[in-house]
Amino acid sequence: MPAAAVRAVSRAPPTAARKACLATTRSVHETRPFGYTEVVSDFLRIGATLRTAGGQSALLSVVKEPPRRSRQVPRVASRTGRPAGAGLPPRGAPAPAPARQPSPERPRGGHSATELIDTVAGLRGLAEEWDELSQAASNPATSPGWILPWLRHVAVADISPRVIAVRDRGVLVGVVPLYVSQGRGGVAEYRLMASDFGVCLDPLALPGREWDVAAELARILPDCRPRPDIVAFGPMCVASHWPAALKASWPGRVPALVRHHDVQGAPVIVLRDGSFESWFGSLSSKMRNNLRRSERQFERAGGSSRWTTAETLRADAEAFARLHTSRWRGRGWSRLSELGSRLPDWIEDVGRDLIDEGRFRMCVLEVEGSPICVDFHVLAGDELSTVNVGWDARYAKLAPPRLAALRLVEGACRWGCRRLRLGCGDHEHKLSLANGNDPVDCSMVIPPSPRLPHAYLSALPVLAHEHARELAARSVPQQWVGTIRSLAPGARARRRSERPAGSAPQAPRSRRWRRY
Repeated sequence: MPAAAVRAVSRAPPTAARKACLATTRSVHETRPFGYTEVVSDFLRIGATLRTAGGQSALLSVVKEPPRRSRQVPRVASRTGRPAGAGLPPRGAPAPAPARQPSPERPRGGHSATELIDTVAGLRGLAEEWDELSQAASNPATSPGWILPWLRHVAVADISPRVIAVRDRGVLVGVVPLYVSQGRGGVAEYRLMASDFGVCLDPLALPGREWDVAAELARILPDCRPRPDIVAFGPMCVASHWPAALKASWPGRVPALVRHHDVQGAPVIVLRDGSFESWFGSLSSKMRNNLRRSERQFERAGGSSRWTTAETLRADAEAFARLHTSRWRGRGWSRLSELGSRLPDWIEDVGRDLIDEGRFRMCVLEVEGSPICVDFHVLAGDELSTVNVGWDARYAKLAPPRLAALRLVEGACRWGCRRLRLGCGDHEHKLSLANGNDPVDCSMVIPPSPRLPHAYLSALPVLAHEHARELAARSVPQQWVGTIRSLAPGARARRRSERPAGSAPQAPRSRRWRRY
């Protein structure tokens, strides 16, 4: 808000204080990209409204939801049906129209009915309809075959589910699998289940029913306990309707605050005519020659490929865990590697129910009978989503991830898939094969409540960190990124531990800096 507008609000008469507070509070909840200017502006507006309106109570009176009408029938004072204590209208005045009271048995949306499931046992009874909905919506990462194994092997033992199931005329049209997570300072965060593996994950709804399901979600969440301070989504598509729909549908006179962060590319392969030859011909001539050369080198090395079956599921899951863990050792943090011994158990549980239906695929590349690359995916409808890949760095010249992706596209054409998600991140081996990009981001929906300032302050460090990282990526030259990462704490110790025995020491730092 400009300085002149702030001075005008501060000199406003007391009768206009409430209107000014409402207007500025609504402007605070506008959806816009995060930046330090927006944060300072938000605090200035909130401070100006508090000084003008006379303290925090006025602000809370604006944020407070309108009181709900009681369904209790008033006592009858006489046979005329007039309630006791009710004032009679003056003679000759038209009788007021009776107010329509909302029916809790039939929430808005016509014939919709919403169910809140807060136990893990209750989810198993919904699994069959839930799975049919995920296939109809082509959303593999929100299917019960992905969520339920996550609850059994990855989630904490005392997890608190908050799953919203929406039906229309008895047919399941939407499932939003949330759970309660304690954030900074005791903030109650509602997050999507199984959203910590980097797979694009949206709430589940039939195509075209996202706004209806979001309206039911916004109606149910304020009554949940604990009341959500932040509803976190992501990674989800930037073009997703869910944050905007939840903001617009939240009850009350003030909309929810929406913040987006951590935007990154997500390469995709769109098979427009379902032909492998057509997609392969769309690649550059250099990429086609590189793939053919890698195939010849792979065959000369005694390489072969196969798809996982129910009999080899356990052995292939262990091979993936071993390859992925060794690949990430000394390179940084990996969510899958953090699982440790639970990783092969989780992969086996995911594939046990889906592999016979052809909705769980693992491509295994072997050299002389030893696995060098394992790439696994999940399918639903006409969409295939890549989860992750583990490969042996000793065979980097063969480009195992590209060879596995080549077999994946060829198989997707046979399986009737029309869209392949290659995962988050603008990596070179993904961009060289993709013919599209569907960027993803993370979103925070902060509902209006008396705890709004506390929830906003708890989310501020995450937003500030992502904003600082974006500024650094724009400002620092690309050739300096590797050098800066090598100066991070613990980087020199990792390099020293990974150095082979008897090898020559590295050049002094001053000599290496001469290149820049």
